[in-house]
Amino acid sequence: MKYFLSVIALLTFTFSLQSALGVSSRHLSTGDAAPAATLSNASTTVKLGHQGSGQTLVAFWSASDAASRTALARYAAYISDHSEANINLAAVCLDDDPELAAAVAQRDGVSSSSLFVPSAAQAQELAISYGLTDSYGAVLIGPDGRIQVFNPSVDSL
Repeated sequence: MKYFLSVIALLTFTFSLQSALGVSSRHLSTGDAAPAATLSNASTTVKLGHQGSGQTLVAFWSASDAASRTALARYAAYISDHSEANINLAAVCLDDDPELAAAVAQRDGVSSSSLFVPSAAQAQELAISYGLTDSYGAVLIGPDGRIQVFNPSVDSL
């Protein structure tokens, strides 16, 4: 019984702390405007939520998460092989090590122009804005800046 009450107290404290700090996860749906964010690397700047031509597939990943790396490698290969699809890839690594991210991305076939490694603060903001919880995922954003689909299969691209 003490264990149960301790767990309840801990959960209550955690939710209270999140509310006090203003930390909350955003629930997004298909058709919603993509949260605005600017991602930059040495050669490319992408403004999410302010799309221009074509679609943008934003794939959130981590070097330590096999599922997100596998999905990213599949997305990168498809986009590389199907330029007529007019899909831009934004591979957003949420790790805090740009060198490791670059090495893993290169090994997995992701071009350096598609790789973005945001600061820790921006990574946290992206995770909150895009509703990432305990897993990574992908969001396909249309030319109008609206979310078309979450975690698309390669076949559906």
